[in-house]
Amino acid sequence: MSPWTCLSGMGSEGLCLDRLCISSARITVEAHTVALTARCPACDQPSRRVHSRYRRRLADLPCYGVASEILLTARCFFCDNPACQQQVFAEPLDGLTAAYARRTHRLLQAQRCIGLALGGQAGARLAARLTHELPAQRFLRHFPDDVTLFLSFQRLAKTILKFGHPSRSRVA
Repeated sequence: MSPWTCLSGMGSEGLCLDRLCISSARITVEAHTVALTARCPACDQPSRRVHSRYRRRLADLPCYGVASEILLTARCFFCDNPACQQQVFAEPLDGLTAAYARRTHRLLQAQRCIGLALGGQAGARLAARLTHELPAQRFLRHFPDDVTLFLSFQRLAKTILKFGHPSRSRVA
């Protein structure tokens, strides 16, 4: 495998480039996984027997202002451990994305930074300029509960400073 076809900079060492499509609206990277084995998440036993393949579409960081995505062909493996409850499992893509996610770790981290720095509406406006099309409500969804609680208190404190506390009666 030549270094030109290996996508080691994408966050996962086990990917191989199949095709690269570049248009004015989108950059699409088509790739597949190349690891020989995968470990069962239930029993941690390695497996080489491929059950099936499936496609995943992952949004990635924009490149020079153009939205980019990864069309990834991943595999499901058989678990050969007879004592294991899980007979079939999908290979993990730990360096690239989480299970069931539709975005790469790199994009999610960038969106978290925008959301933490700017919040909902302002973060959504900046993200739209950077071609991360996300509604304002989705920025706060990606934070742990304690950070979301902190941001809610911060918003409440700004409202109280601006308009006064609702329980205080204003005497004229």
